[in-house]
Amino acid sequence: MINSSESAASAPRFPARIWDSTLWRFAEGWFLRYRIIKAHFRQRRSLVTRWAALDERSPSYRRNKLRVLLHGGAYDMAAALACELLDQPAARSDVVAALQAVGDNDRVEALGGSSGRQSATAGFAQRRWWAPLSNPEIYLAMANASSDRASALVAFNRYLRSQGLPRCNATSSLEGQNFLASLRFEVGRTVHSGPLVSVVVAACNAAQSLGFSIDSLLNQTYQKLEILVCDDASDDATLSLLEERYGRDPRVRLFRSTRRQGPYNIRNALLERAQGELVTFHDADDLSLPTRIALQVDRMRNKIASLVAELRMKESGEVTFFHRGQAARPAMVSLMVARHRLPPFRSAWFGADLEMRESLRARFPARAIDVVVQTHIVALDINTSLTRRPGSESLRNGYRSPARRAYSEMVFRRYVIGDVDDADIERVLRETNNYAEPAAIEPVGGDAAANATGSITEKR
Repeated sequence: MINSSESAASAPRFPARIWDSTLWRFAEGWFLRYRIIKAHFRQRRSLVTRWAALDERSPSYRRNKLRVLLHGGAYDMAAALACELLDQPAARSDVVAALQAVGDNDRVEALGGSSGRQSATAGFAQRRWWAPLSNPEIYLAMANASSDRASALVAFNRYLRSQGLPRCNATSSLEGQNFLASLRFEVGRTVHSGPLVSVVVAACNAAQSLGFSIDSLLNQTYQKLEILVCDDASDDATLSLLEERYGRDPRVRLFRSTRRQGPYNIRNALLERAQGELVTFHDADDLSLPTRIALQVDRMRNKIASLVAELRMKESGEVTFFHRGQAARPAMVSLMVARHRLPPFRSAWFGADLEMRESLRARFPARAIDVVVQTHIVALDINTSLTRRPGSESLRNGYRSPARRAYSEMVFRRYVIGDVDDADIERVLRETNNYAEPAAIEPVGGDAAANATGSITEKR
C-alpha cells in the first residue's frame, strides 16, 4: 500500500483521537454542506458562453483563451498558444498543463517541471492537522503512505466519512488480492419507489473485475433498476462468468456481441433495449457506492442530467492522484439522463463520453447538468485499460495520445466554435483509427428465451 518510501518516511504522527472525535465529525459535516452549497450556487458558464465572452482587448485575453481551450479538450490548440505564454509566470500552471497534454516534456522541464500546485500525495505531511477539513483528499494521501492495508482502510474510511458516504469494511484476507474486490460497503435503507433506472454496462475481457462491479450495482439502496450487460467478444471468461453468476437474476439482462465493436456501440445497442425512464452507465471495472443511484435519481427531480465524482484506484489499493494534485474528478461514465433525451454515442473506440457531455451542454443550460461533489465511484486503474493502451492514452500526468487529442479538438470545434460538422468528426475518427464499426448483439439466458417467445415488451 506504500506509495513511495519518501512519503511513508515523511508521514508524521497524525492526531487520530481528534480526527475520530464527535466534534471533528460535526466540523466535517459542516464543511461538506459548505462545499455542496458552494457547488450549487457557483456560477456555471458553458464553454460556448466563455468562448464568446473572450475579449481580444483584454490584457488577460490569451490566458483566458488558454483556459477555455484546456477545459474544452482542444489540447493542440492550447499547446500552440501556450508557447506564446512561456514568459508569463501568471499563466505557468495552464501553460505546463497544455504542454504536458501533448508530451512536450523538454519545455515542461525548462519551466521547472509539472504544475506549481503541490500534489496532496507529496505535500500532505507539511499541512496542519486541521487541513483535512478543507481538503479531505489528504486522507487519501495518508492511505497511500500507509504501510499496510488495514491502516489504509482506516484512512480511506475517514475520507468516505468526510464526504457523508457509507463506510466500508474488507474481507478477512486483505493481502494478495484486488483491494477493490475486498471492499464491502455498508448498505442503508433501501428505496423501492421511483422511476425505473436502466444501468448499461459494456464488458470486454473483464472477468477479473466484473464480479465486484456488477455486485456493487445489485447492492444499491435504490432497488428499482435493471442492469443490462453485454460481453464485447471477450477472449477471457467474461461471458461464462456472467451466465453462471447472474444468468438467473431477474434484475440483470445479459447480451453478447457478434464481434468486438467497442463500448460506445455496445451502449447504443443496449439503449435500444433499455426499459427504464432514466438511464445511466457503468464500466466493467468500476465499483459504485451503494447510495450512487439513489442520490442521482433524487438530483434528477429538477435537472436534465446528473454526474457524480470518481476516484481511480490500483489493485494494490493506491489511489491515483493526477497532474494537478487532485484525486477526485467528475465521472463521465456516471451520466444519468432521461432515456428520451439521450442521443446515440459516436461510433468510436474511445473519447465519445466527452462528445456526449458537450452535446448535452450545447442543448441545455449549464445549470441543468448537475455534478455531485461527493465521490460515488471507485474505478480500477490498471495497465490494460484503454487510457493506458498505446495509441489511446490519457495518463495521470495529463498526456493525451494524438488520436484522443484529435477527437477532443474536433468536438470543441463542433460544439463551441461551430466550424466543423459531424462528417468532419467521423473523417478524423477514421483517419486516426478511432472509428468503431457497429455490429449486432444477441440476448443471452433469460432475454434469449423471452425473445424466442416474443414476450419482451417495453415499459412506458
